[in-house]
Amino acid sequence: MLHRIASPLALLVILVILFAASVTSVGCGDDSAPVDSGTADSGATDSGADLDSGTDLDSGADDSAVAMDSGSTDGDTPDSAADAATDGAADASLPNSTVVSKLLPSDGAASDFFGWSIAIDGDTVIVGSHFHDGQAGAAYVFVRSGDTWTEEARLQPADSAAQDYFGNSVALHGDTAIIGAPGDDTGGASAGSAYVFVRSGTTWSQQSKLSASDPRTLNRFGFAVAISGDTALVGAFANDNNGAAYTFERTGTSWSAASKLVHDGPTNGRFGIAVALDGDTAIVGASAARRAYIYSRGATSWDQVTTLQSATAASREGNSVDIEGDTAIVGSPAETNTNGSRAGAAYVYVRSGATWPEEQQLLGDEATGGDNFGSAVALAGERAVVGAVGNDTVADNAGAAYLLERTGTTWTTTTTLTASDGTASAFYGFSASFSGNFMAIGASGADAAYIVPLGSL
Repeated sequence: MLHRIASPLALLVILVILFAASVTSVGCGDDSAPVDSGTADSGATDSGADLDSGTDLDSGADDSAVAMDSGSTDGDTPDSAADAATDGAADASLPNSTVVSKLLPSDGAASDFFGWSIAIDGDTVIVGSHFHDGQAGAAYVFVRSGDTWTEEARLQPADSAAQDYFGNSVALHGDTAIIGAPGDDTGGASAGSAYVFVRSGTTWSQQSKLSASDPRTLNRFGFAVAISGDTALVGAFANDNNGAAYTFERTGTSWSAASKLVHDGPTNGRFGIAVALDGDTAIVGASAARRAYIYSRGATSWDQVTTLQSATAASREGNSVDIEGDTAIVGSPAETNTNGSRAGAAYVYVRSGATWPEEQQLLGDEATGGDNFGSAVALAGERAVVGAVGNDTVADNAGAAYLLERTGTTWTTTTTLTASDGTASAFYGFSASFSGNFMAIGASGADAAYIVPLGSL
């Protein structure tokens, strides 16, 4: 899901296009969306042509092993039973793997923003690259064999066009992927679409193209996506200047519109900028309104259950979200708090009956001003990963990600991750996803993504 930048100039550069998960929801629908600048988006399309990652990477290789720096060590054995029960099968065959894989697309180019969105489920990861091919966008699927991740497919829709931004958001559940294209012009300029792809063997094919039931110009439908089983959730943060999220249901191989989710909060709240889904429960972020909303599926509709808004959140809570079981996490990466200006935060909420009280404010043990902690969030069992794209430990805005674990009702940071090959403006932690024993972390400014096994920490 997110993401920030420390200096005002960098913030303007990376956010001018306003384009997720990440996920997030996670293995079953990680959402990754950029940090919300809070400025209105008035263009018919988002060019973002001046966005410069500040790196010149060789992206011809599919996969290489790299070292990772961690701020602390974690000697605990991963709890595979808990992970398997909540987020796909944990990988018992690699509990102590120390191989961190760096994923690069086979045909990538600088400033494609490979790693803008990411989702992992089991032995499969999908990475969005929404500026690829004249900003038409693409998404890349990688699969694991032993310690090696190799590219299985490059996904593009049949009607791909320039400035569709396909890959702005991605989500994955088993052999089904959903990919957002918020710049698609079906139904109006940048009305947006989302595409469903399914895998048979090693072949991926387009199953459906999803559109809003009420498409409008500049809706940005597909800015955020999530999937759980045969249900998909798609955010359109600019719908009617108020935002919306849409659910779809699959029967056989056909997808049909189910519900349009709206909210009772303020207008222009950017409702739908981030979404996550777990079974019959959905969460939708509204970053300009500084909150997130929980919905529950009933017999015929999805109903708003509650509003999540921390009393201490200063700004942009809801820019990234994830949910799993009775736990939700909401990122607030632009927040100014005791760690400094735009240090960022994330908030954990836990369901208790019909309510979702706040369990803890997460600040990151080493987060400082400009880190934008909370730029991406993902859950898996009693663990969470939180991106901080403005972290300067390796280089200016090289980024970092925090692994946190819950004991009882208390969350603590166990490891702070940075890429040993990180460079300035790499934005490691721009997107994040969690499945079993593996974390997937995007570094969109470096056009790269990393797979981090828990056993490496």
